[in-house]
Amino acid sequence: MSSYLTRRIYMKIALVFRSKKRNEFSIENLFSDIEKHFKISYQKYFVPYGRYNRLRFLIGNINYVKKIRADIVHITGEIYYVVPFIKSKNIIITLHDFVNLEQMNGIKKLISWTFWNYIPFKKANYIVCISPKVFNETVERFPFTKNKLIYIPNPVGDEYQYTQKNFNKKNPNILAIGTRINKNLERIIEAVKDINCTLTIIGILTDYQAKLLESSGVVYENYFRIPNSKVLELYKNSDIVCFPSLYEGFGRPIVEAQAIGRAVVTSNLEPMKQVAGDSSACLVDPYDVLDIRKGIMKVIEDDKYREGIIEKGLENVKQYRADIIAKKYEDVYKKMI
Repeated sequence: MSSYLTRRIYMKIALVFRSKKRNEFSIENLFSDIEKHFKISYQKYFVPYGRYNRLRFLIGNINYVKKIRADIVHITGEIYYVVPFIKSKNIIITLHDFVNLEQMNGIKKLISWTFWNYIPFKKANYIVCISPKVFNETVERFPFTKNKLIYIPNPVGDEYQYTQKNFNKKNPNILAIGTRINKNLERIIEAVKDINCTLTIIGILTDYQAKLLESSGVVYENYFRIPNSKVLELYKNSDIVCFPSLYEGFGRPIVEAQAIGRAVVTSNLEPMKQVAGDSSACLVDPYDVLDIRKGIMKVIEDDKYREGIIEKGLENVKQYRADIIAKKYEDVYKKMI
């Protein structure tokens, strides 16, 4: 019995990440927050190739994971196609969303569905879904996964702590995070163009977005490829975090903003609605520019309402603290051995 318990505590976990060459860090950052609270032994691996459009890149990554030896291999995101080639009998996947699959058509979509989802999901012991929305989507698309699915939300980093700031009603700083099509930046620009504010945008602007900003007359600042410390600084400097996303697996900016103590305007869609919590954010129709504008103006003008959602947001975010999320993952690992 004692040796079994010892193995449970000192089991070796392999956390496998996509290539650093991808220059995308959302998955890596959230697991960095989780790892800090692990009480188990783990090692991190990064596959060598960041592109998937050549067979030799795919094979290179597959050969890399074949060499990994661990009690449990955890694919932290994106590179699910390597799962069938992992030697360990204990495999766990963290599934973030189906956004790439949604944007594909024809043979490309079929290939992705088969090799990135269906076959890997068949082999994996457990699939962690980061929101009830992802959980339900997975069951709908792949019914056989139902007994493998576990809901564990994304964490908010320990550095995201309440920071006092006097709300600037005359010229609020509105923070918009992300420039991809699902982030809905174009409608945010339209919504704020008649509001006296500064729009702070994190992400590389498309040509269309840049032209729209110039033609709208919106005062804005744009930051991209910035360190996490700068992102945190921009949160602290903001008065409102505007995140009316059209599609997310989770919506981490919501809880990051709430942890800092900022008013959040986000979508009345799942999973944003569920992540934000009951009455902890201003929910708007993300497809309606006027409704987005109405929500922003309510936060600016109604002091009692704004203070209320900030206070409820600080309470809501407690469930997403990294130590709690780390414990949930550890419980799954122990269950597998």
